[in-house]
Amino acid sequence: MLSIQSRCWLCRQSLRLHGQGICSYCLRHMPAKPLCCPRCGLPAGDARLPCGRCLQQPPPWQALVFVNDYAAPLRQLIKKFKFQHTPELAPLLARLILLNWQQAHREQYLNRPDIILAVPLQAKRCWRRGYNQSD
Repeated sequence: MLSIQSRCWLCRQSLRLHGQGICSYCLRHMPAKPLCCPRCGLPAGDARLPCGRCLQQPPPWQALVFVNDYAAPLRQLIKKFKFQHTPELAPLLARLILLNWQQAHREQYLNRPDIILAVPLQAKRCWRRGYNQSD
């Protein structure tokens, strides 16, 4: 059975809502997203405009939405989820993805996605971890 985390995963403060996983203070103080091309995600001077490469050869997708760089504190949460068998973090990580998609939807006028893809996990790694974190 999954335990319900009633404390913020980052600062350990009590949460008013059990399903949040992260307090509003920590959420507001997450590191700022780097300026990246909204189509390919590569570093760019303006996060609202496609980079030169995407203007010349647009990728087959409309937009790329990501939460942040793979750096603290997000890196610790992802590593804990993937390697320490902590599936309780799944709702928090899903919430962060959803919040970032909603922001991109407002700023870039994105349509609802036809499909959301998870990066597949190799069978050997799935067996070693005991579960597929992208399910």
